[in-house]
Amino acid sequence: MVIREEKNISREESGAFLSKIDGATFFHTHAWLDSISSAFRNIEPSWLVARDAGHVRGLMPICRIRRNGLFILSALPFGTYGVPLSDDNEIVMSLLSKFRQVGRSFRCLESVASLYGMDALSLNLPSKEIRDEECLVIDIRGGFERYRSKQISRKKRQICNGCEKHGIEARPLSSSEEVSLFYDLYIEASRNWSGVHPYPRAFFDNLFERRSEGVLIWGAFQDGRILGGHIDFYFGNHAQAWQAGMDADSDVSGIASWLVYNAVKEACRRGIDEFNLGSSGGDKGMIFFKESMGGLEKTYSVMETRKNWWKLLRK
Repeated sequence: MVIREEKNISREESGAFLSKIDGATFFHTHAWLDSISSAFRNIEPSWLVARDAGHVRGLMPICRIRRNGLFILSALPFGTYGVPLSDDNEIVMSLLSKFRQVGRSFRCLESVASLYGMDALSLNLPSKEIRDEECLVIDIRGGFERYRSKQISRKKRQICNGCEKHGIEARPLSSSEEVSLFYDLYIEASRNWSGVHPYPRAFFDNLFERRSEGVLIWGAFQDGRILGGHIDFYFGNHAQAWQAGMDADSDVSGIASWLVYNAVKEACRRGIDEFNLGSSGGDKGMIFFKESMGGLEKTYSVMETRKNWWKLLRK
């Protein structure tokens, strides 16, 4: 077994491997890494690959975020999922060990990996390198009718029925012009958000071009006017609500509910097991919204290390 970093693994090879691994998500695919690298020139993706006699036995996509000759190592930027993948737990641990080795290199300022679905305690990782994050996840293994009748709140069900009654159409965006309309809503909504926002328009354009690879950008329309939008990712057994933008003059909560409702319906149609509504950053209103849409809290570990001098500069 050989584990090394590869920059040019083929889409066919990675796709064939990911299609057989239950934990694979959209964030593990070429579509996500290509979208990131196309929109952010300082981000360089690659893969930690475990091979046995030339055959792929394990994968861990990673990104170097370049900073003046140095870099931050991430698995993965802007996403909940970054775990190494294999059907062999020893290979998973070896990939994670390789990631930590790269993270300890002289030029690496910090390393961060989202270990969704992995038990950090069983990994015997130093506790100082682990922090917990939360997300809310909808279990949709029972199908859409069960979701609609049993898992969302009665109030949300009434709101979604009202949206349908009033002719609000939720559908995937079909043109770059519609993406522009949605992006304008996102820009306005993100003015008071912190962190990585706003994303560049090129990021949204790149994702839109990957509709055949698991990306759906939803829009809610009434009388030809877009009221809100939602970017969701579908791959394997996992769906992810990633980014939204609503018209502040519309019923924001109602439109957001209608979009999630339809996105979950699509995930059920695809036979997906879970729909991740993402982290809420401790926002109680956001948590309440996601719970009312059927989300249940799930914690996951984030492995993070930083050079001491970099910690001081970041304070």
